[in-house]
Amino acid sequence: MLATADQEAVRRIFGDKALLAGSKPLGIDLAGSDTDILVPYKTDYFFTRAVRDMLKNPDFRPSSLNAHRPGKQVFTYKDPQRDIDIVLARGGKGFSFRDAFLNVQKNLTDEQRALIIAEKERLKKAWFLKNMRYKKYKDRVAEELGLKQHYF
Repeated sequence: MLATADQEAVRRIFGDKALLAGSKPLGIDLAGSDTDILVPYKTDYFFTRAVRDMLKNPDFRPSSLNAHRPGKQVFTYKDPQRDIDIVLARGGKGFSFRDAFLNVQKNLTDEQRALIIAEKERLKKAWFLKNMRYKKYKDRVAEELGLKQHYF
């Protein structure tokens, strides 16, 4: 269900402010890429209620880092097709990232997408330090696209 969800389905499940984020909606995902969902909340009440609901649901596993990030709670849903990360965000930083992501999604060109995918595929096939190099490349892409400054 969530692994194949599009933006409309994500909003139906998590609410109008929810966003299908990450490489998939940008068109720069590879086979096996995870799915990322951002759900920003303006108020403590709705954020706390959503966190409580996720904790009650055995299908969602909370991140071990959640205790250190009270305004950002990450849950993983293990789907047979792909991993799915749901980020619940409280306050302006979540909305700031959402706006920046939507801007990148609107302005990323097909040429940029092709270059990013080609480099990701090349790094996935590398034999030397491929995971570290792939992660560094993804961080560099996020920075070049103006997303990294909105991480929270």
